[in-house]
Amino acid sequence: MSFDEEWAQLVAKATREQETRMRLNGDNGGGKGGGGGKKLQVTPSELTKRAGRTDTVRGDLGKADDATMRETKQVAAGLKGFKSAGAFAIFQERWEEQMKYLQGLLNDGVAKPLRSAANELQREDGDRAKVIDGLRIEEDEKAEKK
Repeated sequence: MSFDEEWAQLVAKATREQETRMRLNGDNGGGKGGGGGKKLQVTPSELTKRAGRTDTVRGDLGKADDATMRETKQVAAGLKGFKSAGAFAIFQERWEEQMKYLQGLLNDGVAKPLRSAANELQREDGDRAKVIDGLRIEEDEKAEKK
């Protein structure tokens, strides 16, 4: 197959996939808004709950990691004197590094941002409520003056 033929096939495939994506992005409703399904409602409590679930997953992952490391230490002890013992030690080090990375990602990349978003949403809702309450007070004062 020549380069031009292969390129033509790749372009055709990308075009088909793009058309599919475009269909998925629309609702074929003639330019109307979203469908009649459920609407996404994000609340501070929902964000905090999701952060808590992330903490649970992180804790469960830590427990599984602890159990795995206990077992692999037994394997490492059985490999003493073999050339593969050094490779297994490297495997253990990399495993620990990756687990620390994943734990950090769950905490710093998921749970903390969710909590931060919950706090910001709570603060924004409070600020907007104050503005709305202030407008109501102004309307009440104007009504009393009439």
